[in-house]
Amino acid sequence: MNTSNSTSGSTSEVAALNRSSKTGELPQTGEFESNTDEYLGGVALLTAILLGLKTRKKKNQQQ
Repeated sequence: MNTSNSTSGSTSEVAALNRSSKTGELPQTGEFESNTDEYLGGVALLTAILLGLKTRKKKNQQQ
């Protein structure tokens, strides 16, 4: 196992590799997840709600 510090690996990844090799455990990959999908989903939902309310208001004003 190569645990040398390279420019492609972050220091936390190297530290995790060093820790896991000393304790005999596998490194925890995917530990940090991005919330980008959740934020985009929330924005899309909010946009759909606002457009629906705007359409409903416009439709009610025409009647």
